[in-house]
Amino acid sequence: MNWEESRKDLTINEIVFTIAPRINAAGRIEHGVKAVELLIQKKEDLANFLGDDINEQNTTRKSLDALITDQALQQIENDESFINRKSTVVYHPEWHKGVIGIVASRLTDKYYRPTIVLTKSNGHVSGSARSVKDFDVYNAVESCSDLLEQFGGHMYAAGLHHEGRKCGGV
Repeated sequence: MNWEESRKDLTINEIVFTIAPRINAAGRIEHGVKAVELLIQKKEDLANFLGDDINEQNTTRKSLDALITDQALQQIENDESFINRKSTVVYHPEWHKGVIGIVASRLTDKYYRPTIVLTKSNGHVSGSARSVKDFDVYNAVESCSDLLEQFGGHMYAAGLHHEGRKCGGV
């Protein structure tokens, strides 16, 4: 039986909770081109190979997410100065850039305060920021724009690339 004969209609849950996270993981862990190649692939054996690879990347993404979240939580819990802060900024040079946004979201959910998770990437510090209701994290990051190579986002989320000097405002 070929793929066309075995094809079935997908449910929204299958797309949202099974397919989309794997497509997203391809871009977070390696490169999103693999997901595009999979989606347009006409050869079943190559599609299966790409699908298996992307599934492995999703497993890697989950493992990195859990590990980095645990490490970030340890940084916070092991430093008493974090207790009364109005924001959280954590850094580790070896965290995977592709998952720091997920980690920032988890930390924001746990502590309910604006959070920036930073790591080293291509010789510079890269970060992902998440916010809470009524705090514009984009404006906070923008206040440091003279120290940043790049930044972007919106009120509740932002990404940044830092030259390595101190940044005030958050």
